[in-house]
Amino acid sequence: MGEYTMCEVYDKLPFGVVIIKESDLHIQYINSTFIDMFNIDVYIKDKQLSTISLFENLEEIIKNCIKFKIDKKLRQVEIMNKRYFDITVNICEKQVRVFFYEVSQYINLYYQLKNSNDSFLWMCSELKTKCDVLQSLRSKEKNGVNHLKNVLNNLSEGLIVYDEFGKFSFCNKA
Repeated sequence: MGEYTMCEVYDKLPFGVVIIKESDLHIQYINSTFIDMFNIDVYIKDKQLSTISLFENLEEIIKNCIKFKIDKKLRQVEIMNKRYFDITVNICEKQVRVFFYEVSQYINLYYQLKNSNDSFLWMCSELKTKCDVLQSLRSKEKNGVNHLKNVLNNLSEGLIVYDEFGKFSFCNKA
């Protein structure tokens, strides 16, 4: 089994890798996954980080990581419209390694589920409100029917009610 250089290993990774020179923020290396992921020109190597719009929001974070010599993990960063990435900034000897892992599918699914849940909760709330209104109407109807029965039962004249087929339906006490 042959030995691989770090660049060959990086090219086989399923996530984007960018290596930046710590002293002047020039891009030293980008792997093929990064190039495909962002559909960028392979010739951005050796360019200043600030000249690439993709790094517009990340440049200050990278500078702070270098300044304080700390690694940083950023989660769910929207770099392009509806494309989200988990980004890891790793400070090494005279280099900064930045790893990009796309999580758009999971984030978009999360928001889709959240919207579905919100819609479901709204429908449940509406249904509950309508059920409460129906319950109130049934209660009023029941009270009205009971009142009508009391009135009919307390009539001094006798009352007999037949249904439309001639069957006995109701009679009062008189």
